[in-house]
Amino acid sequence: MDITVSVILPNYNHGKFLSQRIESILYQTYTNFELIILDDASTDDSASIIEKYRGHEKVCTIVYNERNSGSTFKQWEKGIKLAKGELIWIAESDDYADPTFLEQTTKAILSSEDINLCFAQSYRVNSKSEIKENCLNWYGKDFKAPFIIEGKDYIKKYLWDANTIYNASAVLFRKKAYPINDKTICELKFVGDWFVYIKLIEHGKLAYLPEPLNYFRFHESSVTTKFNNGKLHLFENYFILKYISEQRLYDLKEKYNTRLNYLAGLILTRNLSFSEVRKMINYAIKFDPYLILRLLSIRVKLLFKKAS
Repeated sequence: MDITVSVILPNYNHGKFLSQRIESILYQTYTNFELIILDDASTDDSASIIEKYRGHEKVCTIVYNERNSGSTFKQWEKGIKLAKGELIWIAESDDYADPTFLEQTTKAILSSEDINLCFAQSYRVNSKSEIKENCLNWYGKDFKAPFIIEGKDYIKKYLWDANTIYNASAVLFRKKAYPINDKTICELKFVGDWFVYIKLIEHGKLAYLPEPLNYFRFHESSVTTKFNNGKLHLFENYFILKYISEQRLYDLKEKYNTRLNYLAGLILTRNLSFSEVRKMINYAIKFDPYLILRLLSIRVKLLFKKAS
């Protein structure tokens, strides 16, 4: 069946890579798709590049934000609401794709009605589009061959502790499975994609392709790199563990408590400024109103244990 794919291209200040990104979409061998371009108030030459494609038969929608939304996941949500297709590809603006990306991922996801998400392997490239590494090297032997797996099993084996789907551009998913009404996604700054993947596959299956059909741009200004330098991502990581535990997708009691102990130590024993502590507490409350009380309880118990 020739299913329509909605390709959502969220962009912010990636004018340098935008033509390559758009061309790699327009020249896909699978041709039943629409392209939705969303610019999040870019200050570079992105608009002039985007306008070159206005009127192209595949470009159905172009939207410019007057003010930056502050969240790529808000752009995802906007694009999905505009999408007419049954399948969604979030094509990040600094990446690009093999011409057969849609052909191969669409074939895989449509092989069973239970498959909600398919992801392909990626090449890591630099700002000059030079291939630096096959991202397959980051995975174990289980990922050498294609597979289809129950979503809950994938979460238990690979997705509970880290986001093993490294790049959103490598993913195709069913629109109907996207948690469009879950407002938590737009609150997440660092692990929103990880949470989305869990939500997509917790009631379905996942298909994996080992072929590197995606070119993942890794550079120093990327959100991925900034994520590793922050502390706030730890609270979002805690939120993921909490969700998996509460939904009984995996028994994480021991790991959950270990993470709580670490967070308690981070807030209450590290040499942090008052403004840092306040920022972290406010951030924590977003995801669990009782988290601070739990952390304080842990520290009190540890202090009594040391004193006894």
